[in-house]
Amino acid sequence: MSGVSPPERASEKSHQMHVMAESAVPNEAKEESTVNSRVARLSISETDGNTRSILSDLMQRTAKEDVAVETSDEIVKPEFSKSRKPKRRRSSAVSVPGSAVSTRTAVKDNSSGKLAKNGILGIPKKKRSSNKPVSVQVTEKAYEKGISVRDLNDLTLYLMNATNNPLRWARVENPKAIKKLVFLFVPGLETEDFYLEKGSKFSDGADNLKNAILKGLEDSEMVKNLNCFPVRSPGSRTTIYSAYSSYVNIRLSKKEKQELREELERKKITINDLLLSLNELFEYEYPIHPKSLDPTAKNAEYFKAESEIGKTNFRDTVKFDHEGSHIFALDCEMCLSEEGYVLTRVSIVDFDSNVVYDKLVKPDQPIIDYLTQYSGITEEKLINVSTSLNDVQNDILKLISEDDILIGHSLNSDLNVLKIRHPKIVDTSVIFEHKAGPPFRAALRYLAATYLDYDIQTNDGTGHDSVEDARACMDLVKLKILHGLAFGVGTNTESIFDRLAKKEIKSIQLNDYAPKKAFPWIAEANNSIRCTNDPEILIAVENKINNYDFLLGRLRGLEYSRGYALPRMSNTEVIPSPDEALKTFTTSLQRIYDKSPSGTLILAFSGCGSMKKWNELMTQINNADKAERKLELKRLDAEIEDAVARARDAVAFTLLKQQIKEK
Repeated sequence: MSGVSPPERASEKSHQMHVMAESAVPNEAKEESTVNSRVARLSISETDGNTRSILSDLMQRTAKEDVAVETSDEIVKPEFSKSRKPKRRRSSAVSVPGSAVSTRTAVKDNSSGKLAKNGILGIPKKKRSSNKPVSVQVTEKAYEKGISVRDLNDLTLYLMNATNNPLRWARVENPKAIKKLVFLFVPGLETEDFYLEKGSKFSDGADNLKNAILKGLEDSEMVKNLNCFPVRSPGSRTTIYSAYSSYVNIRLSKKEKQELREELERKKITINDLLLSLNELFEYEYPIHPKSLDPTAKNAEYFKAESEIGKTNFRDTVKFDHEGSHIFALDCEMCLSEEGYVLTRVSIVDFDSNVVYDKLVKPDQPIIDYLTQYSGITEEKLINVSTSLNDVQNDILKLISEDDILIGHSLNSDLNVLKIRHPKIVDTSVIFEHKAGPPFRAALRYLAATYLDYDIQTNDGTGHDSVEDARACMDLVKLKILHGLAFGVGTNTESIFDRLAKKEIKSIQLNDYAPKKAFPWIAEANNSIRCTNDPEILIAVENKINNYDFLLGRLRGLEYSRGYALPRMSNTEVIPSPDEALKTFTTSLQRIYDKSPSGTLILAFSGCGSMKKWNELMTQINNADKAERKLELKRLDAEIEDAVARARDAVAFTLLKQQIKEK
């Protein structure tokens, strides 16, 4: 054989094995009736000796046939082209013609009388996993009619096996092979980032978008797998809604809405049902009172240690008996110093909305901005004030007992500037939901106008009134107790994380508004980790990719760099340039793709189109006098409509990571 070349040798071997395989087929067919008769004898065998004899014979036959199946795979595979899937001959011992059930599942273990789950006498059943490739393709009809955020929502639930509803806009081949979904919100993406004409819309040419390439994406495999498509963000003719909120909050069916409302209305509540839990106190960044910590609870020492960080100058309310109200509402006004916000006024009302405390406060640090349009504080008001923060703390600790209930709107800000810790908190920004759903929190002015039918914080230039705000909080809580848990809570949607949790799907969101400091198990329980910038979010996705099934990250770099939105005042991060933000995204996308296991789908969504014109028009309208705004809106109607159309013109793309084994 030394004179035969390797290809000739392989061909000769393949031919010999093929002949052997053909000669083996008749023998298998001949013995099929024998197997049938043995299975029949097994079902009526009365003696243990006969049963053991038949099982032993079948077991030996099964083992031989399993080997034959493996050999058969080697025989037939070279005879087929890559485009044709080879057929496997089924072993007669795996499925017996004429029998009611397979011998692998019907035969009982002789010792226990139970079905042998893995085959005859525990012989493992050979798994034949599908090697069919995965694909997610947008239909032509969807390109024409448009794709909505709700469609992306449906895709998420479909891929995570959390819904039985079919997709109307995409075809997914072998969806069960998709094991993980990474969803990235990337507002600020523009047509030029995909080498499309500057100033054009993503929806202008679907054909161009199908072949689009993201700038900075250099990996040939990723470029090949990139699948771009236009998405219409939520809104109306002249209004834009939050795409992020629309995505994370799933619409409920009529039946689900009714069931949820009935469940909430069924329970009669007291004010104690509205108190923040320990998890919520940490989530909303409240200073933690020692009484909130259970010393017998798991991780109690860790809780205690963490609650003390940065709180060395804080004072705690103490327990004492007193007459009168045991429920109070508190509100503070603040100004800005070089070291941050400082207390300049504090007001407290009792359960009957009577003012029991109202004082101006002289800060220790010089004020650099009185924030009069919000605080109502001016330099003149504080000239003759001598009350210090320490004086206020002493007064409050004599007025409010540890067992009393304190009400406020985002009261965490007030207590942190007061440097006071209290255990029993009702927060109206938590018990009343924003109309757009989480993560947004409704303004007190909106809640007062909507539920109390009166106006506060009227923006007349004099600023807020802390007494007025405290009374509004007290009135809101009274209404909540009267009408029940369903009052002021949206029953039209459900968090996507709650829906996935019902299916035991592990999910997490990474963004800039999660708690600044939360314990690991609280962060996991609340499905969120706070990240202050894009690199932190993207690195967290890399590190968490193997721990979760669904990961949601919200990037802000491009959005800030292109002026689509402004960062919070508390955000001290340096805003990157558009080129830097895009490079951070694309290079991190490559790392996430590399680290992702096979069966991971990465879906990136801009959430909006160009917001530049919309922001210009809104600034122009907001700068107009209140009386002129309606006229300004009417005059700019056509421009607003065009700006909204551009702002709602978004883009999304998918990247599928899969490793197909060669046959």
